[in-house]
Amino acid sequence: MPQVGLTMVPESKMSESTDRDRVISSIQKSVQTPSVFGEEEAIAKFFADLMAEGGATKVEVREVEPGRPNVIGTWDTGLPGPRIALQGHMDTVPVGEHPEPFSGEIRDGAIYGRGASDMKGPLVTAALAAEFAFREKAGLRGSCQVVCTVDEESEKRGIFDIVDAGLEADFGICVEPTDLRVAIAQKGCVSVRVTTKGRASHGANPQEGINAISKMAKVIQALDGMELPTVDIPGVGPVSGTLSIGVIEGGSMFFIVPDRCSIWIDRRTVPGETQSEAIERIEEVVKSVDPEAEVVKERQDWNWKRIQDRGIGSCSVDIESPVVQAVLQGVESVTGGPPELHVQNAWCETDFFVNDLGIPTVNLGPGKMELAHTSNEHIDIESAVAGAQILTSAIRTVLSDDGGVS
Repeated sequence: MPQVGLTMVPESKMSESTDRDRVISSIQKSVQTPSVFGEEEAIAKFFADLMAEGGATKVEVREVEPGRPNVIGTWDTGLPGPRIALQGHMDTVPVGEHPEPFSGEIRDGAIYGRGASDMKGPLVTAALAAEFAFREKAGLRGSCQVVCTVDEESEKRGIFDIVDAGLEADFGICVEPTDLRVAIAQKGCVSVRVTTKGRASHGANPQEGINAISKMAKVIQALDGMELPTVDIPGVGPVSGTLSIGVIEGGSMFFIVPDRCSIWIDRRTVPGETQSEAIERIEEVVKSVDPEAEVVKERQDWNWKRIQDRGIGSCSVDIESPVVQAVLQGVESVTGGPPELHVQNAWCETDFFVNDLGIPTVNLGPGKMELAHTSNEHIDIESAVAGAQILTSAIRTVLSDDGGVS
C-alpha cells in the first residue's frame, strides 16, 4: 500500500525502557490534570512544560480567553524544508459517571481516566514524537509544530484562534484516536431542528385541535425512510451519511392537545456533501409530509454566533499525499502489518486544517474513539507506545533530506 519513492526513516525510534516509561508517565500526568472545557489553564501549562522539556525550539502560550490558552510547540532544524503540524485538543467533556476521572491508574495494561483516549493521551504521544524525532536533527530539514487547542468539546474557540493567526504548514496530522487506523476522511455534523405546528384544544375534545405531536410522528417516519448519500472513499469503499433524532419536545400537559412539537436531528455528512445540501434534503422530506413544518439549522449547545454560522464540516485527504504515505509507512514499520484505512465517523478539528487553512491532513492516533465520553474511558498502553513510534517515524520521513517530501 505505501507508495514507492518515499524513503522510510527509522532512526530515533523509542528505546525499550526510558522512552516507553516517558510515554506512560506523561499520559498519567495529563489525565491527573483536570481539563474540562472552560478550565484548561492547568493542562496548557502541562503541555507547555512537556514540550519545553522535550527540546522544542519555541513554545508559544497564547490566550484565547482568560485562563484558556492554546499552546504551540515548534521544533525547527534551521534549514528550509517541509513544515508539518500535529494537532489535538487539550480539553475534555465533564467527568460524568467516570468512577476514576483523574486517577491515571494503570490496570490490565491500560491507563484510566477522563481524557485518556479523547484526547490528552494521543496528544501526549504527538508532543513526545516531535521530541523523539528531533533528538538527532542530522538528515532532517524543515520544522514540526505540535498544536494544542482549547474548547474543542464546546464551541471550538481554540481552533478558530489557530485559523485567525494563520497557522502555516505543508502537511498535518490530527491525532484524535483512531485505534492506529489511518483516517483519510471524516464526516461532518449538522444539527437540524424540525418543528411541527398545530392548534391547542382541550384533551377531552381533540377533534377541535390539531395535534403537533401526531404530525411529527409522520415526519419522523418519513425521515427514518429517507435515502442518505453514499460516497466511495479510495481504499475504504462506500461510506454513507447517517441521521439520528436525538431530542423530541412537545406538549405541556396530557389534557391539552399540543400546538408545537420539535425534534433535533444529528445529521452526519460525507466528504463532498455540504451542510446546505444536507439541510435541503431534510427539508424536502419534511415538507412532503407537512408543508407548514419549520426546518432550521440549530444546535442546542452552541451560543456563539461564529460557530453557529460556520458549523462543522466533512473533509478528506488524497491517499497519495506525502503525509498519508509517511503515516502508512510508519504504521507498517512499527506494527509489522498492513495499515488499515479508515473514515472517522466522529468530527475532528481536521475540518479546520483542511477547509480553512488548506493543509492536507490525515488523522491517526492511539486509543479508541468509541471510549470517548464514556464512564470506562482509558487508553491501551501498547497502543499509546506504538502511536508515539508511528508519529516519530512519520515526522522523520516527511522532514528527511534524503528521500523525504517537498
